[in-house]
Amino acid sequence: MNRRSLRIAAAVIAIASFAITCQEISAKQLFWADGGIKRANLDGTSITPLVNHPVGRFAIADNKSTVYYGGLDVRKLTPQTGDDSFLFDVPDYSIFSSIAIDPIRSNLYIVEAMSSTIFRTDLDGANAATVIPGDGQFTNTTRIEHVQIDPLGGKLYWSQYTPPYPPTKSFRRSNLDGSQQELLFNVSDYIMDFAVEPISGRIYWTSSQGWPNSGAVWRANYDGSNREQIASGLWGPYALALDAEQGKVYFSDSWTSGPTAYDNTLRVANLDGSDPRILINFGPMDGAYDLSIGDLVPEPASAGLATTAWFALFACRRRSRPPGRL
Repeated sequence: MNRRSLRIAAAVIAIASFAITCQEISAKQLFWADGGIKRANLDGTSITPLVNHPVGRFAIADNKSTVYYGGLDVRKLTPQTGDDSFLFDVPDYSIFSSIAIDPIRSNLYIVEAMSSTIFRTDLDGANAATVIPGDGQFTNTTRIEHVQIDPLGGKLYWSQYTPPYPPTKSFRRSNLDGSQQELLFNVSDYIMDFAVEPISGRIYWTSSQGWPNSGAVWRANYDGSNREQIASGLWGPYALALDAEQGKVYFSDSWTSGPTAYDNTLRVANLDGSDPRILINFGPMDGAYDLSIGDLVPEPASAGLATTAWFALFACRRRSRPPGRL
């Protein structure tokens, strides 16, 4: 093989090594809350604990697995470094029942359960402002439960229970500042969790009537049309997450959901509900009650970077020649 061929081969190896290294550096993973926070590969392997103390809801920011989570306060976890730090308490708010992130504008949207309020802050807790209700008048009768963001579309989505008994269970949305509030559609069963898929203009949600085999996973257009039940026979489908790029919906179930009664499971199916399967069987221990997908971004693999650099250097290196020779 002549020197030119060697350089071409080295360039090809460098490109391949770089691609492999990038794949190592960024890979989607599942994150879930089960009393703490854990993560695993999308196939359910390599389960890794991240937080071992009580956790409420959580959200993942900027595709770098920075986890913001709350209960009585809001904390920030950076899995790459292991840093788990207190961020802020918001005066006059008691407990956070749902949290979402606008990565474009660097905002947190948090549902405060007792006053049924959605407020917005910067990622460090500064500039707190009430968004829903827009008039700032708190209520403990209407119940806002979960919140989601479409940052590109500039929309805020939430699920709501409105009295009197039996309460109306609905999906609603507004602009990110709380203006132009609108009712999307009502549902009959209790909404356990939901996610929005802006590309297709759909909402996916889990629901239950509170007894075995009454739980299900649904999807519908934003206006409630084309409603489909894509999974059924569940009991406690508390958590749901979408990977629209790969065409997958992930959801949890509890009690009577595994091979043995009282097993808790984490499941996956295609977006239309086909090819359902169990990824993780937790047994009778705590199952997943919040679920998200983020990109794991570890430190670059030194061996991969070294291989890339060496072959790239060889491919680009010009052979030295004696003076006066071309």
